[in-house]
This record gives sequence, structure tokens and C-alpha cells, in this order.
Amino acid sequence: MRGHTGLVRRFAALAAALAGLVLAAPGSRAADDPGRPDQWALDRIGAVHAGDGRGITVAVIDSGIDLQHADLRDRIVPGIDLVDDDAVAQDENGHGTHVAGIVAATGGNGVGITGVAPGASLMPVRVLDAEGAGTVDDVVAGIRWAVANGADVVNLSLSEDAQAVLGPTLSDAVREAWAAGVVPVVAAGNQYVLGSGFANEPALVVAATTRDDGKPSYSSTVGSAQWGIAAPGGEQPMLGESGAILSTFWVEGQADQYAYDCGTSMAAPHVSGAIAVLLSLGLSPADAVDRVLATARDIGAPGRDSTFGAGLLDLAAASDGLDPANDDGAGGGTSPAPSPATTRGPSAAPSTTGATSSPGSSPSSAVPAGGDGDASAEAPSSTAPGGGAPTSVPSSSEEVRRRASANDDPSKTVPAIVAALAAAGAGFFAVRTRRDASR
Repeated sequence: MRGHTGLVRRFAALAAALAGLVLAAPGSRAADDPGRPDQWALDRIGAVHAGDGRGITVAVIDSGIDLQHADLRDRIVPGIDLVDDDAVAQDENGHGTHVAGIVAATGGNGVGITGVAPGASLMPVRVLDAEGAGTVDDVVAGIRWAVANGADVVNLSLSEDAQAVLGPTLSDAVREAWAAGVVPVVAAGNQYVLGSGFANEPALVVAATTRDDGKPSYSSTVGSAQWGIAAPGGEQPMLGESGAILSTFWVEGQADQYAYDCGTSMAAPHVSGAIAVLLSLGLSPADAVDRVLATARDIGAPGRDSTFGAGLLDLAAASDGLDPANDDGAGGGTSPAPSPATTRGPSAAPSTTGATSSPGSSPSSAVPAGGDGDASAEAPSSTAPGGGAPTSVPSSSEEVRRRASANDDPSKTVPAIVAALAAAGAGFFAVRTRRDASR
């Protein structure tokens, strides 16, 4: 299995069963998704689909997506491959496909599973190669490209150690994405007892939970992140797949695969999907973030804490009272083909922004994002806290990367950012230094 350590468990019988069509009974609304009963995480977060995310685009900045997967292909909008410098963001690893299925696998099609926001669009932004490794420069470029091309949410399930990749470029990118009206959602990392390293960045930082709402051994805490929250990340599949997260997967030479996995990489897309649902129901980015934090179920120590932040995501509570009739593609975001003339903004910072206390370290790195529209559009005039937005959106991936690294100090640049690939707390990824990351 190319690019993996063997810790992710894949079952041929599972793939066959989930790919098989389940016929709807006469008069029923739609065929059932055969894997839905195994998606315990959707039940834990109350994903009742009061809205389905229709009209909202979630950028999956990762290893790409299996573009022909039966449970994903109808959700996919044009993306970019910053590894091979082309427009075909095909996954060659599996991680990004797993993340994408959690966000927005097509529901009610009689195949496989359903996503948290099964009507949302998926924008594949490939920044990680077949081994799950990539550079900070590519992540910077990926965030900027996604914002410039109409993403409403950016999902970053990228690193075992969030502290190692959080610096001025990533922090700037997160701030500029938020200033452009895009909600950043970031996995806290899989460093056991360490905090995420985030503090006042405008991003939902997501720790993982188990099926019984506990802290899995691998999960980093949210630390001092002002918008910390928790969502199901599951347990190691080797301990039993009933406690892991089932989602779509990519395997070389095999179509429509599914796998069980775990990690904060799996927790973050549950939150991204929830934000997509709330945006589709008419909330602004700030109101959507405020709502998920205010309605999160308190777990762990009473009140906000440095482990789970505001608590466990509760989409049922967050969407309660919102009118599904607003789920028409107009709420808070753009359609899959955004107008380059539009400029979005968060309207206001969420009111529930109290920082949590943590022994974790303060942030040290960051990433510039861009504006709305296509590659020839001007970036929005709004500036991110701590720095201005770029004056224009680059027209090529090479130019995107060149601008992203223009202000880097090579002596301080984090060597590489890599995907959390496997199910255990060890062996999640193979580190590649930036200098060695030539492809």
C-alpha cells in the first residue's frame, strides 16, 4: 500500500460491501448508505442534517482526494496540485481521501458512507506527496489558492506535531483567510500530552475524542487556542475498528476503497463539515464559529479547559432553531463556481473567544492567504491582524509558492509539514526536510 506504514487497516470485504448498492424500499426517500451504522462519530456530534452544507465549499488541504471515488466524485470542484504543479489533485496516499469523506461523502446514494455535510463541495488542494510529506511553502500556497478560488472553509489535517509547523507564515495565512471570510479548521496534532501551540489565531483548533468522549492517548490538547474544540478522532483500528473512524480511502489500482483510521486528522473534518452546515443555514462565519463553541458539550474538567477547549462538537445543538429552508447555497459562502468580484468578510469576531490555559508553548510560525475569486482577481482590501493581505492573487502555483516564501528566513523556516497517516500514536509520518523535499 503505497506511502503507508501498514498501520491503517483496509479490508477487501469491507470495501466490497460498502461499494455495493443497497436498493431503496418502494416509496422510500433514498437508498441507505451501508456504512452509516458504523459511523458512530456522526451520532456523537448530532449530525442530524438539519442542513447538508449545500452551496458551501470546503478546501481539503492535504494529500489530494481520490477524484473518481463513487462517494466523493459528485462533490468535487476544481482544485490544484502543488506537488506536481498541475490542476489534477489526485490522491496518491489515502489520507486526504479519508479526510474528505468525513466532511462530505455523498449521502443517501446507497454506497459507502455519508459525510457530516453531504451536500457540500470538496476542493482538493494537494500539498502532500505519496509518502505524506510536503513543505510549509506548499501549505502556504494551498491556503492562499483555496481562499482565492472560493473556499468557505479550509481544513488542515496536516501534522503530527502542530507546534512544529506553527510559525509566522502559517499564522499569517490563518489570519488572512479569516479576514477574507474563510473559516480555518486545524487538527491539534498527535503529540500525546503537548498542546497545539495555537493561541490567538482565528482558527478552530480540534482535539480528538474517543467513542466514549474520552481523550485518546495520541491526541494533543487544544492548549491555549482561543477557539479550541473537540470532535471524534477515534481509537487505533488495531484495538478494534468499532472505535475507529470509517471513511473513504484511496489504494493504488483499486476503486472505491474505505478504511478505518484515527487521529486529530479525523477530528478536524467533523468540525469543518459542521461549519459548512451552519454556513449553508445562513450563519456568517463569525456566527458559525460562535455557535459551535457556545453549544459544545462540556467534557473533561468543568468549563473550558486546555484539553478539549469548549467541549465536544454538538451539531444538533448548534443547528437547533435554524431554518433548513435557508440551505440554498446562499448562506455565508460561495457556490462551486464563485464570482471573482465578490469579497467576503467574517463580519465580526465570535463572542466566545476566551483563551484556555495550557502549559503549551506560544505560537512561532504562519501562512499568508489571499482573496476571493479566480486566479486573475484582486485580493480583498481587508487586512489580517498583524499584516497586510497580498495585493493580487498569483496566477500559477510556482508564483504562489515564490510569494509565500519571499519573506521566509531560511534559518528559521520549519523543515517540513507532514500528514498524520496512520492509526497509532507512533509512526504517523515520515519527516522530510524542506531541503530534501525536491520532487
